Amino acid sequence: MAHVLVVDDSKFARLTLRTILEEGGHQVSEAENAARGLELSLQLKPDLVTIDLLMPGTSGQELLRQLISHHLPCPVVVVSADIQKATYNEVMEIGAAAFVQKPSDAEEFLETINRLLK
Repeated sequence: MAHVLVVDDSKFARLTLRTILEEGGHQVSEAENAARGLELSLQLKPDLVTIDLLMPGTSGQELLRQLISHHLPCPVVVVSADIQKATYNEVMEIGAAAFVQKPSDAEEFLETINRLLK
């Protein structure tokens, strides 16, 4: 079982991802914004972090940069409804391990998470 941190300002999105991950056998922590996501990432040292891009305050892109600058040894998966090619390219260049479109297909999402955790 892996520990996954879900960072998303939407309570519904966090609940949806939590449900999928827990049904897949993973332990889940949640953060409602980027600042809390960074704090919990450094404190809990999760095995994987998922982040939304469009959040009030600090964006998901900036959180991704912060996580990388802290040399967190875990993959970061962007889960976003923003499916523009430029956005995809940007987060992959920053260092995301994967990009999953929101709302995500539960099976596809879990496959991506499990592949990255191996």
